[in-house]
Amino acid sequence: MSFDWPYHLAVARELTEQAKDAPPELQEAKYRAAISRAYYAVFGRARHHLQSIDGIGEPRQRRVNSNGEHINIHQYVKDTFMKSQDRDRRRIGSNLDRMREDRNAADYDLDSGRFMNLSDRAKRNLKWAQDTFERLDLIQER
Repeated sequence: MSFDWPYHLAVARELTEQAKDAPPELQEAKYRAAISRAYYAVFGRARHHLQSIDGIGEPRQRRVNSNGEHINIHQYVKDTFMKSQDRDRRRIGSNLDRMREDRNAADYDLDSGRFMNLSDRAKRNLKWAQDTFERLDLIQER
C-alpha cells in the first residue's frame, strides 16, 4: 500500500489550527511540528512524482556526486526540479528549498530568530505546500 502524502499536509493544517488555542507550552511544539509535516508532505509527493510520473530513478544513497560528496536525497529532489526549464517545476524546487530551511530550523534550531512569529511561519509553509501540490497536479496533467 502506498502512503498518501496529502495526509501529512492534513496533519500540518490540523496542528496549525490546534496551536491557536493550545496552552503556551504546547503551542510552539504544534507550530514546529506543522512546519515539519508540511515539508515532508511536499518532499514525499515531489519525490514520488519524479519516480512514478517522470520515471526518474534516484541515485543510490551510497553513491557520490561529481564532487565526491554523498548524495542527499532531499537536495537531489529539489535540484532535479530547480534545473528544469519549466517554470512550475522550478517553483516546486524553490518551495522545497524554502520549506526545507524552515523544517530544519523548526526541528533543530530551538533559538532561531527565524521563528519570531511561529504562527505566520506555519501558515506560510502551508501556503507553499498548497502551491506545490497544485503545481504537481498541473504538471502531471500535461
